[in-house]
Amino acid sequence: MKRLMMLFVAGILMVPGMGWTFDGADYPVGYPNGNGWNRGHGCFSTSCTDFSCSDGLGFLEPNNYGGSIGCVLHPGEDWNKNTGGNTDCGEIVRAMADGQVTSVPSSCSWGTLVIRHDNVPGYGTLYSVYGHMDNAWPGIVVGSNVQRGDQIGTVSDKGLNGAPCHLHFEIRSANLAACFFPTDSGGGNDEDWVRARYIEPTVFINANRPGAVQFAAQLVGQNVSITTWLPPNGTYTLWVDYRNVGSTTWENSGGVTNPNYVELRSVSGTCSLVTSFCAYDASTWTNRQRIGPAQQTSVPTNSTARFQFVARATSTTGECVQWVAPWYSGGCMDGWGGVNFTVRTDATPPTQPVASVDPSTNNTNSFSFSWTASTDEHSGFYRYYWSVNGGGETFTTTTSVPSGPWATQQGTNTFNVRAVDNVGNSASAAPVTFTLTSSPCPGREIPHTCVPSTTCYPAASSNLQTLPDATSAPWSSVGQPVRDMLKPGRTYSIGFEYRSTAATEMKLGFGTTNPASDLGLVINASNLPASTDNEWRTFWSAPFTVTAGQLESFSSLKFVRASTADGFDIRNVRIVAYQ
Repeated sequence: MKRLMMLFVAGILMVPGMGWTFDGADYPVGYPNGNGWNRGHGCFSTSCTDFSCSDGLGFLEPNNYGGSIGCVLHPGEDWNKNTGGNTDCGEIVRAMADGQVTSVPSSCSWGTLVIRHDNVPGYGTLYSVYGHMDNAWPGIVVGSNVQRGDQIGTVSDKGLNGAPCHLHFEIRSANLAACFFPTDSGGGNDEDWVRARYIEPTVFINANRPGAVQFAAQLVGQNVSITTWLPPNGTYTLWVDYRNVGSTTWENSGGVTNPNYVELRSVSGTCSLVTSFCAYDASTWTNRQRIGPAQQTSVPTNSTARFQFVARATSTTGECVQWVAPWYSGGCMDGWGGVNFTVRTDATPPTQPVASVDPSTNNTNSFSFSWTASTDEHSGFYRYYWSVNGGGETFTTTTSVPSGPWATQQGTNTFNVRAVDNVGNSASAAPVTFTLTSSPCPGREIPHTCVPSTTCYPAASSNLQTLPDATSAPWSSVGQPVRDMLKPGRTYSIGFEYRSTAATEMKLGFGTTNPASDLGLVINASNLPASTDNEWRTFWSAPFTVTAGQLESFSSLKFVRASTADGFDIRNVRIVAYQ
């Protein structure tokens, strides 16, 4: 207060409203430029809902305070040290600008100190409000004249009901009661009403710092603070929005040789440049230090820039923190907000499922399988994939395969199941063997690939066919001629595996010898669903019995699709004979 004392000695003590000259504004914390503090940006709420906000609210961010206040737009900014939590408890609060104290913290339940500022260019009189403070600094009482930067009190949690310490800071253009806070019934949820009585603090201070503030930023938001779990070396697109609250237009052309060029850079938690970080993506970043410019060609004052980049996960399981900040020729910009992203990598497979078979040996080809459940502590369990003898895999989210004809060959067969997590890491269990001791199928081999059945004629090779697109319901022969291999009065089933990009209506049957285009016996008419993730699915027809008369006219097994479906493959056609 040296200047005031000198004026008093001269007998010309000047008080606000009587010629006090406004000579600029500084930040009340992190004095004078606010470095090391976040300016109310942590919630990014888009609606008036109850939520926990550890970083505080920004200007006009909606929140439901409940009680007599209700849903209102936040009329100021909550300022926190970027070290988080209660680390700002007891930090010094300073006067934003020259003025006169009109209220001290002890007068309000939420610890509010108010300073009146006269002769502010473009405004006349303004009021700076400092909330959640302890008692005022010694000598600061109602009527005290203060200068910009004078200590007026300390940050506390007064009136916060258990929330972390922070400074609630307002600039009012209206002469409101010291303890006033808007209510929803009083216009507090109306943006025009709030703007008519309050000024956005960061914008005002940056526009009125002593000397020109060319480059200053205000954090607006970021898409995430913690990414989803990524596979090793997986990528994730991140973005952060900053508002230009300085006096110079930001440009994204010309590179660092352009004095107005602004870009995002990788920094430490204290905004020192770093040259290597765990989330660095060599394919998209300018280099390990320089991430890239804004998406906009130029960003005038009070406009918002989006800085978007790709982060690359590490090759091992863990988390890394990537700090970023807007950067110009003079260094890290005021108001960078302590922005960081946590990038998570899951390179660890789920726990292994341990499988068992019941029974281990029989001659009826009826086996069931079960296994222990897998867990994944990072990205989470996704599904199981099981197969027999290295054939096509079937997926399930259960831990068992019901009893069925799963042996594909006489003698020893092998069942395997693996667990997969949500980023694709896979864990395989030790194979389980089971034995089909004999086949009750007498007679010659039916020349189609065999899969498990109660009575199955084995064959050695797969039978993969890509069928033509269905245009006029064409019949397609599947496998080899079968007329001489079936016997009247016997019961059979026909199965196959298919892969289709879309659901397909189909008919399966035996074609006649004359004309060859006719269907002598329809075995099955079904709607085959599309195969998920282009995986092979299994189909079995209902059992059917053939007569001697039918066998006289049969030629080949026929398959027709009654609806068009591109990309339809079929393999492993099987004929099963029942006793």
